[in-house]
Amino acid sequence: MSNTFQSLTLDLAALLNKQITPRSIIGTGYKNPCSVASAWLRKKCITLQTQTVRLAKCMLKPMATPLSQSLKQSAVNRTRL
Repeated sequence: MSNTFQSLTLDLAALLNKQITPRSIIGTGYKNPCSVASAWLRKKCITLQTQTVRLAKCMLKPMATPLSQSLKQSAVNRTRL
């Protein structure tokens, strides 16, 4: 199973139409395998869609350090005063 958006949506449609079993997606040992497999496929689809958005939200300071890291560092410096 490849992790392209189209193949994941096809797998989800086949799962919901009972053309494939949840076992082929997530394995065995789950209480509600159909809902677990459906949730896993939906999560993978969302992850593929928002992957580029997450990269675009990474903000950099002029010295090329991530903004969240520099904010943590400035908070540590303020507590030392």
